[in-house]
Amino acid sequence: MLERAGFDGTSMSYETRTVEWHLPHSDYYFETEQNAGVRTAGILLRQSPETLEAIRVAIENGIKQYARDDKFVLPMAANVVVVSKK
Repeated sequence: MLERAGFDGTSMSYETRTVEWHLPHSDYYFETEQNAGVRTAGILLRQSPETLEAIRVAIENGIKQYARDDKFVLPMAANVVVVSKK
């Protein structure tokens, strides 16, 4: 399939890297998902106020374990795929 799209299929490499997302405060992740996400924002939008608050508190409490100095550093995985054009 890569060849049909103009790529050299034998040149493809794939690796998973760990990256860090630096969050300014513990509720930043929830706010981002609620206001900038697509699928998650839609799910959150359909929750009752009580359920939404419970989700927010659970996420905020989970993020606290990643406190570092005056911010929160959340480890994340990134898949890096590289392929050359023919």
